[in-house]
Amino acid sequence: MLNQSLLSQIKKDFLNGKPIMLYDFPHRENETDLVYYGKNIKPKDIKDLRLNAGAPLTVYIDYETANKIGIVTYVDFVDNVKTNYPTYRKLVKSENKLLIDARFSITFDFRANKTGCSHLETARTVNQLAELIETKKYKDFPSRFKSPGHVPLIISSKNLLKDRKGHSEMLILLTKKVGLIPIVVASEMINSKNYKSMNYDEAKKYAIRNNLIFLEGKDLLG
Repeated sequence: MLNQSLLSQIKKDFLNGKPIMLYDFPHRENETDLVYYGKNIKPKDIKDLRLNAGAPLTVYIDYETANKIGIVTYVDFVDNVKTNYPTYRKLVKSENKLLIDARFSITFDFRANKTGCSHLETARTVNQLAELIETKKYKDFPSRFKSPGHVPLIISSKNLLKDRKGHSEMLILLTKKVGLIPIVVASEMINSKNYKSMNYDEAKKYAIRNNLIFLEGKDLLG
């Protein structure tokens, strides 16, 4: 359960550039993400996500911001655009012919970056998006960024946990609860020895060892 004391500590950690960890549910993806606040992300934090978490990092924003910018998820884009390439439509369908449940949108880079791959330039891309969100200069998105790029962007569902109980929704809900702009950067924790997703016990030990707040999906449901 999230109490005010814990929320205050999460906000303090985010603002001080310290990550938290978020585990979803045993019956869902059964995974833990290492999470940084997007506004304060630094190159060393990108390094931490890539080397110590291990999965490809992703940037999360809320549905409202994406709507103001004028972007949607990849699934929604493909489903609503006319195309002569049927493979794209097949890729966003599940076996039972329904749209897959994915909130991935575009990949993007800050236009002034050289390649966008380095820790430095990846952090710059996220910082620039956070500044755009904070200053509400949504119309500047196409002039400030380019796509495709090297940073994957994920959009939460509109009604958050009422629609979907994924990391996307939980992380954005968390930013709203602590009063920060809705942008975080996360990477799934991977076991470096067996190359599988880090299990619950391993992730919790990592959090204790590194003095990090460890949250679970059930904490955000209360």
